[in-house]
Parts: sequence; C-alpha cells; structure tokens
Amino acid sequence: MSITGIVFSRDRAMQLDATLQSYFSHCQDTDNTRIWVLYKTTDMRHEKQYQMLIQKYAGEVFFKKEQNFRKDLLSILILNKKNGFTTNILSWISVLGGIHWSLGKVGYRFWRRAVNRFLVQLSGVFLGQNLKNKYVFFLVDDNIFVKEFCLKEAADILEKKERLLGFSLRLGKNTTYCYPQRRRQLLPTFEYLSNDMYSFNWTKADGDFGYPLEVSSSLYRLSDLLPLLIGFPFDNPNELESQLAYNAHFFHKKRPSLACYQHSTTFCNPLNLVQSIIPNRASENMNYSVNDLAVRFERGERIHIKSYKGFTPEACHQEVELKFTKNKDLVL
Repeated sequence: MSITGIVFSRDRAMQLDATLQSYFSHCQDTDNTRIWVLYKTTDMRHEKQYQMLIQKYAGEVFFKKEQNFRKDLLSILILNKKNGFTTNILSWISVLGGIHWSLGKVGYRFWRRAVNRFLVQLSGVFLGQNLKNKYVFFLVDDNIFVKEFCLKEAADILEKKERLLGFSLRLGKNTTYCYPQRRRQLLPTFEYLSNDMYSFNWTKADGDFGYPLEVSSSLYRLSDLLPLLIGFPFDNPNELESQLAYNAHFFHKKRPSLACYQHSTTFCNPLNLVQSIIPNRASENMNYSVNDLAVRFERGERIHIKSYKGFTPEACHQEVELKFTKNKDLVL
C-alpha cells in the first residue's frame, strides 16, 4: 500500500511546523506515508524559515519549492515516475488539461464540460492498474492534529467499501458548525463501519458534510483524483480545491459515501490569509498575522502542539488561541 501525503504551504513556517509536529505526534503509522511539503515563499525571510524546517525534518519529510504548482503536484504524484509510454501519454494529456483557453464564455464552457471530461476519461484509461492500492492525503499548513489516527486503517476501509469516495479526518459527530457559511449544520445519518469509523451519504448531506473533495485532511484513492488533476487546469491550492469540488458530480453514483471517525482528529485554525484568489473567511486578530508569526518564529517561538491534544473542535475550521513555547537555540 502506498500513501502520499502532500501539505500545501506558503509563508507560514510557524503554522507548518505545528502541522508537521502534530501529525507525527498523533499518526500511528507514519511509516506508511511519504509526506511532501509543496511550498512557496515570497521573500528571503520566509525562505530562511523554511530552510530551518527542511533541516529539522530531514529524512522524515520531503520539501519541494513551488515553481509551477500544477506541474509540481503532478510530478509528486506520478509524472516523475518512470512508467515509459504511459508517463509520456499522461504528460501530454496533462499539458492539454492545464491550458486556460481564451474562447469566450460559451467556448470555455464547452471546453470545460466536454473536452476536459474527455481528457479525464482518457487519462483514466491509461492509468489502468498503475494506481491500484495508491492513495493521496491532502493537508494545508494551518491543520492541527488533536487525536490519534491511522492512515492505513483509513485506506483499508476504502479498499473494502467501494462506494466510499474518501476518508475525512476533519469531520465527525462533533462538527456541528460550518465556519465558512457562519451557521450550524445538520449532522447526516451515520452508519457504523468498524473501529470508531462511520460513513454517511455526502450527496444528501448539509454544509461541510456535503463537500466531499477538499485539500485539508482527507484521504482519497489516487485513481479517483488523478484523472481530474490531469484533465483540468489549476494554478494554486485554492483553484485545485475549487476544481475538485466542482467536479464532485463525477462520483455521485459510483461513490456517494464518505467515511470519518466518530470525532474528528484534526481541524484547521484559520488565523490568517496568504492568498487573494478566494476570499476565505479568517480571523481578524492581527496578532496572528503572517508577519507577526514570522517574527515570533525568528525569536525561537513555536506553537505548543501538546496543548491541543484531546481538543474536540466543533467545526472543520475553528479559530483557536495559539499557545507558544520558546527555545533559545532556535533563534534566527
């Protein structure tokens, strides 16, 4: 079984460190997963901070500095592997799928609905058995893990239950609030699977439960997602998630269910924004701005992840006060 974990990060070394620390603290089978960080920095200050993390996690985490987001992501997942003819075909399909065509509103709509769908199906044919037993696990750099989890256990249940689209670590019976929509959300009807794991029908669910394809802590079959990644254009994590969410209809009939633990094992702490593509909701507390946390990082401060152990969030995204520790040896 092969699991590839990818953390998307930009200018947030402090928060990324908390994500990685909490992941290694709570994941029971880190040997089963190869973790990559696909990161971007906007100046040397942030670059130096990421270099510190590259040294700290050497041998445990692979870091790739973003040059072209889509190409970099695909290279991590499959296109850097020596599969001969298949790799060459997939490379050309991915080039076509990544083109932003200037065809006007009607022309672009046709391309998106017809041609890209053809590319998705074509790539699925060439992928064939190459992706059997392979999974992808997406994270973002404001994730904090709070409870123990096992990725192999999650992958095993996807193997056994073909109608499951993925395994969400951010959802559970405790996630009763939808942070982006600023409202309470209805819990779906849960079906017990095994070992504290449950499933529900995401096609009929409310709020976050009805948003099955996302990039902040869910495990998916690579064979399900890779055709979409190859067949559609995106330039950053936000556009990636938008494309996945827009095309969730591909799985309505084949994989209408999603799995999760009874209580979520991670949540996102949306304290700041590092992009302007999509106006996501985030904290207005300026003490947690990107610059403020960068200054704290330079002073040797780090987020104290042990203080969140056992925490039960009420939402996939929840603003929580940061607690810090300080180590003089880490001062830049």
